[in-house]
Amino acid sequence: MIDFKIEKLEEMIEESIPKIKENEGNFCISTSIPHNWSIEEEEYWDLDLEYECIKGRINKIVVEKIKKETGKGYMAENANFRIKYDLKNESYFITREPLFIFGRYEKYSGGISQTRWVCRNCSGKGCRECKESGKNYLSIEEVMGEEFKKEFKCKNYFLHASGREDVDVCNLAGRPFVLELVEPEKLNVNLEKIRENILKTGIIAVRNLKIVPRGFVEIVSNSHFDKIYLAEVETNSKISQTDIKKVLKELDGRIIFQKTPNRVIHRRANLTRKRKILDLKIGKIRETGFEIEIKTEPGTYIKELIHGDLERTKPSIAKILGMDAECKKLIVSKIEDEFLESIDQPELKI
Repeated sequence: MIDFKIEKLEEMIEESIPKIKENEGNFCISTSIPHNWSIEEEEYWDLDLEYECIKGRINKIVVEKIKKETGKGYMAENANFRIKYDLKNESYFITREPLFIFGRYEKYSGGISQTRWVCRNCSGKGCRECKESGKNYLSIEEVMGEEFKKEFKCKNYFLHASGREDVDVCNLAGRPFVLELVEPEKLNVNLEKIRENILKTGIIAVRNLKIVPRGFVEIVSNSHFDKIYLAEVETNSKISQTDIKKVLKELDGRIIFQKTPNRVIHRRANLTRKRKILDLKIGKIRETGFEIEIKTEPGTYIKELIHGDLERTKPSIAKILGMDAECKKLIVSKIEDEFLESIDQPELKI
């Protein structure tokens, strides 16, 4: 027979009420019951099809009691904090649930990685190679994350983004991201103030900030969009109008084949990817180079499209021109992420 005394559960709830009141926002609960209860409970299921499982019954009692005593709202998903009741050990504890902030970031200069990049030489301890910083690069994740951490009083943060640009590439388009805040103590925070503080760094900017459900992490992380790049190409020989026309003819609307670039093959599978060049526009032409706007499918390696990567990308601008070509500057100018607008939900209210 399951040994369960409702009075003991109510005592645990009463004991937890003052601490629950100290927490901001909506709550959710978790309960754990002794293993033997689950085993014995199966007998009741066999005898009575209308039998209500004990865990379900306990959860109902807990939720109703907390709502009545605290006036707080219950949310099975996207709650702000969780109370975990352990009926085996007759104990409980409260944890803050993660908070998720959607937005778009712009990156104004090179030398900045997207996520935290710990120094490989010292594993973050600090050494001569990293100038005692413990990292190889300053990151977008840190620049924005530290501002959110300060305002929300969270323990940590993690950046989830739709793709990434290289360390030396600028992004003026606004890349979609979700920042996960771990155990935030404060909830009613002025997001506009955070946006302004990040802008003052002069390193990145963020916009469209709002609190979103947990599910946005997967949506943003798994979404890939066509992009428009502005590239500055430098060649080792003089460029003519005939050369430019040849590039447009050979690449505009063309499917290209790209083996995993030499520069990333140490950390990515050696595959051949097919990508379509959707549109090309030529800008300013110099004696040994030109500016080009490239619209392409997601996952295209633009630098390799220009220099060819020892013919791992075919065709390439260098191969078409019959001369060396390098990408001297690259900017992400547009990300066609209108899809996210179509599924945007109202900002979660705390």
